[in-house]
Amino acid sequence: QMLCNDDSNLWPKELAFHPRTVTTVMKACLDLRAFNQCRAVIDEVLDNELAFKYDKQHQLRLWTTILNYYAKSNNVDAMEACYQKMTVEYRVKPDSAAFSIRMNAYAKKNDQQKFESIFREYIETFDEYP
Repeated sequence: QMLCNDDSNLWPKELAFHPRTVTTVMKACLDLRAFNQCRAVIDEVLDNELAFKYDKQHQLRLWTTILNYYAKSNNVDAMEACYQKMTVEYRVKPDSAAFSIRMNAYAKKNDQQKFESIFREYIETFDEYP
């Protein structure tokens, strides 16, 4: 369970895998378009929310990978629910990648109104254009 010479990568035994390993596995599944396998990993993570509480520095990457899964599987409702949980419940500040995932998902759905809303939110958040 220890990946380096200090305690920074130790994680509780209740957590089957280190959150960074889980993120890497999910990204690989998405790259291979193995959506069922990716969904199984996501369900495991969402069922055991310890992953979100354990590695605060890695939370955003974990969340954006889950957002990306929902976007790629064309489930914008679940993507938005995940985004709300990320930003409201866990108070994780979204980065440009999270906004980009959401904008691209709505562009693919041809939902111009929602796309523009997220675009404006991006500009307000970062004071720049994406």
